[in-house]
Amino acid sequence: MPENIYDVIRAFNRSLDAREKEQWVLLARRWAKGRESLALYIDRLADVIAKRRADGDAILPEVIMQLSSWRDLERQLAVEAADFEKFAAASIRAEQMEYYDMGTASAQAALRSVLGEGYSFGRFGVRGAVNMAGITADGSPLFDVLRRRAIAPDMVGGLVDALNESILLGYNPRKIAEVMADSLTAGLDKALVIARTEQLRAYRTATMTQYQQSGVVVSYQRHAAPSERTCFECIALDGKTYKTDVDFATHPQCRCFMTPILAGDNPDAALGRKWFENQSESAQRDILGGERYDLFKSGVPLESMVKVKDDPTWGNTLVPVPLAELAK
Repeated sequence: MPENIYDVIRAFNRSLDAREKEQWVLLARRWAKGRESLALYIDRLADVIAKRRADGDAILPEVIMQLSSWRDLERQLAVEAADFEKFAAASIRAEQMEYYDMGTASAQAALRSVLGEGYSFGRFGVRGAVNMAGITADGSPLFDVLRRRAIAPDMVGGLVDALNESILLGYNPRKIAEVMADSLTAGLDKALVIARTEQLRAYRTATMTQYQQSGVVVSYQRHAAPSERTCFECIALDGKTYKTDVDFATHPQCRCFMTPILAGDNPDAALGRKWFENQSESAQRDILGGERYDLFKSGVPLESMVKVKDDPTWGNTLVPVPLAELAK
């Protein structure tokens, strides 16, 4: 693979990183407004717990969750979560369109870096537009996740855990409120995971569509951004090549990307393995985990530790092969 193709695409990826950071700031600010609205209800509940403790009344979690102050908090939480979900969905939908355009531009720039500025090909056609409509429509994986795995249940679960911890440890009202407020971040975390996953899906879809319609791309090569924080599944498949009719398998928050392969190209297929083998033993253990590291040292290849699962929501998804299967 010519080095300049990789450099061109990495430049686009850096632009994506910048866009993502800006969006995360907006989502976090919007989330903070909802959290401020809930703070009053949390404070009231904490005061009720403190009063019951002072009066010698029962403060078991199951008792507290029958109180009107807890029910008021739950109702308000559902309202704030629904409002945030709508805001997040609109933000993600808009960013998907931007990412789709950038994915197309990235593919075209990469090809021109090899074939010359004079090379031209059409913008993605009807098939690409229909593909994008499927991603952003209300029946898409994004909105299905928002409906079936709504943010509010995660937040309630976090509040219950925080309440149990606070009561068990005998926290004062201020500390109770602080712990419960901190537990609300689960909702924001879920929204950020969905944003990254679905927007990068749009970017890759556009890139693949352009490769398929270019008339010159015969296959593509998969790339990770290797670091000690990169999952071993992505490292194991780094450098693998696929025909353009093979879906790009990912996982939530996957940041892998693809480069085009033209007829006659001979890309290095061992990129991820070479990077991994150059890491220290401790780094390899951290990435693989102890048992998988031992299997790797015994000769089990990294690639055999990963498989693709057809997930009803996320499509082709990378998952680790269970240790029991690897040990056979």
